[in-house]
Amino acid sequence: MEEIVLDFTNCRSIDEVYDIIQKGFDYGGYMGKNLDALWDVLDNYCDEPIHVTVKGIHTIVRRHKEWKKEMDGIIEVFFDVHKSTPNIVFEYIS
Repeated sequence: MEEIVLDFTNCRSIDEVYDIIQKGFDYGGYMGKNLDALWDVLDNYCDEPIHVTVKGIHTIVRRHKEWKKEMDGIIEVFFDVHKSTPNIVFEYIS
């Protein structure tokens, strides 16, 4: 099983959040920095089992309250990705 860690704890911008996602999933092509692009990249990403540990979402939302809507959207995309591609499992750690 592939293990991916997305650590958002020290992010200073939403762009950096998307950069971490792109690097974590080793997506070499261009990925837009928005929720639609995130969905397009992750939906049916692969058939192999993947465990994704997501760190720091609550931390950065406490620090940057203006990011809450975008981070909630990212969590929703992760949830929808798991529903459509159940081999990708997301675990959230504060």
